[in-house]
Amino acid sequence: MIAPKKTSSIRTINLGAVLVSALKRHRGAAGWKKPNGFAFCKKDGFPFDPDVLRKDVLYPILDRLGIPRPSGASGFHAFRDSVRSFINAQMGNLKLAQNFLGQTTINMTADVHTHVSRESKREAAEAVERAIYGDLFPIREWEQVRSCKLRLESVTARLVTINKKGA
Repeated sequence: MIAPKKTSSIRTINLGAVLVSALKRHRGAAGWKKPNGFAFCKKDGFPFDPDVLRKDVLYPILDRLGIPRPSGASGFHAFRDSVRSFINAQMGNLKLAQNFLGQTTINMTADVHTHVSRESKREAAEAVERAIYGDLFPIREWEQVRSCKLRLESVTARLVTINKKGA
């Protein structure tokens, strides 16, 4: 086993039932089984070279799925960034994201590694409106009207394009 950079890196991480089941199936099928060994390793029990995994496995998958690979931001560490953002979006708890991923400070978690979605920004704007206006203006009704208007504009634009081609 490779020693972690810091002793604080050694911690228990809770996993969901689906992931635990998948890992147990993988371990049962794996050729190399040691109590403290790697879950994913070469036939001799040594870990895969991360550069080889990134180049030969991760990048081809991203390319096949049409997912952009910005330079310096598309390695395995990007998954950690996504987990932080998922925890924050689903749980609304940055402290939990910090703890879950073993970050030293909440500032690092909040400022560097957590991203805010467009949907979250829209929901925040609606929350502010509700706080200010209460039930004076039903937000969801206005949202439905705006959505219908945008769809109508889109259909109208398509019809204009079709009519121009036919003329």
